Amino acid sequence: MAGSLPMAEADLLIENRLRARGHALAERSLDVEDVMATVTPPEQLTWSDSLCWCVNDYLPDGTNHLGMDNTLVGVRRFYTSWRETELAVGNGYLLSDLRSPWYVFSESIGTPLKNLKTEVVRSIDSVVLFLLDGGKGISAEICWRQCEEVTLDLAGRTDRWVGFLAALRSQDVPGLLDLMSPTVQAAVRDYVGAEPAFVAVRGRDAMRVYYEKLFDYIEVIDIEPVLTSVRDWFVFNELRWVARLKGGADAGREVRFLTAEHMPFDADGLFMARCGYGTNIERS
Repeated sequence: MAGSLPMAEADLLIENRLRARGHALAERSLDVEDVMATVTPPEQLTWSDSLCWCVNDYLPDGTNHLGMDNTLVGVRRFYTSWRETELAVGNGYLLSDLRSPWYVFSESIGTPLKNLKTEVVRSIDSVVLFLLDGGKGISAEICWRQCEEVTLDLAGRTDRWVGFLAALRSQDVPGLLDLMSPTVQAAVRDYVGAEPAFVAVRGRDAMRVYYEKLFDYIEVIDIEPVLTSVRDWFVFNELRWVARLKGGADAGREVRFLTAEHMPFDADGLFMARCGYGTNIERS
C-alpha cells in the first residue's frame, strides 16, 4: 500500500504522455479526420472552458504572428489549412519531456517540415504545451517555434525570469512590461470574464490591460514555482498562485490556481511571448 500512490501518479503521467504522443503521430497523417480524432470533444471538457490551439509563424511582411483558435471549428480549420501547406516528414530530437496531472510539456529540436507547394524542407526547434482535460485525446496544443537567436547568457536569462516572478508577486505591471518586447504576444487564460477564456494579447498596451484587469480582480498573496526550466531561448514555468478576491460577493475570500506557460526570449533578451493556460480558480 505504501507504494500505491506514487505508482498511480506514475501511471497517470505515462498515460498523459501517450495521449500527447498519439496526437503528435496523428499529425503526420494527411487526413484531417485522423488528427481531429485525437482532439478532446468540447462537451467532455471539465475545467478548461475552451479548446486552446496556437502556433506562431512569419507573415509575408516579415512580422512574427501568433495565431490561435479556441473552438472545434477553428481547430479543424487550422489543420485543414496546415495540411494544404506543410507536413512533418521526420522526427526531431526530444530535449524536454515534463509532465503533470493536467499537462505535458515538450521541447524538440530539428523537426523537419516540408512545404507541400515548394518541396522545401526546413528544420524547426519548438516547444509545445499539451493540456489533458476530458477523457481522451488532448484539449490544447499551445506551440511556439523558435524564431530569434538569443545571445543573453544563462545567468542573464535566469535573472530575467527571477525579475519577472518578483514583479508578478508584487503586482508590478510596469515592471512586468519592462521585461517584455514592445511587440510581445500572448495566448493565455483570461480569468476575468472572457468567454471563451483562451485569448490573444498583442503588444505591450494590450498586455498592460490584461494584467491591470487581473490585479483588479485578485490581490496576490503568494506565487510559488512548482516547476521551472530556463533553457537556451525560453523559460517554462508552472506556478501555484494564492490570492484574495477583491470584489463581488466573495470579496476577501482566498483562492488558489495553477498556471503553466512557456515564454520565449527575443534577440535582446526580452520576453517576446507568453503561451500557456491555467486551472480553474479554487475557492478556499
